Formats: sequence, C-alpha cells, structure tokens
Amino acid sequence: MTTKPLLETVLPQTQDLLTEMPEILDAVTAAQQRPPLPLGYVPSVIEVLFEDVLYLKSVDGVLLLARDCLADYQPRFVEYRFDDEIALFQVGSDVLVNRIAS
Repeated sequence: MTTKPLLETVLPQTQDLLTEMPEILDAVTAAQQRPPLPLGYVPSVIEVLFEDVLYLKSVDGVLLLARDCLADYQPRFVEYRFDDEIALFQVGSDVLVNRIAS
C-alpha cells in the first residue's frame, strides 16, 4: 500500500510553508520515518524552537534558556526536540510529527 506524499495530506498554509522551506520538508519527512519514542523515555535535553529559533532549552531538568516573546506571538511552526531529535513538529493546527508515546 502506498501513502500520499506529505504535501497532499496537510492544510494549504502548511503546503505553502513546506514548499518555500524544502529543508523543513526534508527534516519532517525523515522524522516521520523514525519510530515513536519509547514509553517512559525521559530526554536529557529538551529544546523548543519557534520558526527554527531556539526559545527554550532544558538540560537534565535545568532550564538553561528561556527567550522572551510577545504574548500574542504566533510562530508559523513549532518544533520540540528531545536529545537532538524531532519529537513533535507542528504548523498551525497541523501536527506533522508526533513521536511522543501516549
């Protein structure tokens, strides 16, 4: 069974972003191929990026970076990285990668 390409399965705003930023499309496509993170997994390093800019970083439970942003700031995309791997990637309401075990 074949699956539809990523660009055919997302909202138009997400298609636009992925078309104008092919490196994001490549990274998201690769992350989608990775298995879910194991149950009980606790990452050592957690990073939150808004539009490829690091806003939060925690190492071993210690917050090392917390960048200020306006309360009404709406980034086009948000990426959560656990130990330098994409764990969750979201464009608006489109969740493109969710490797976090539930």
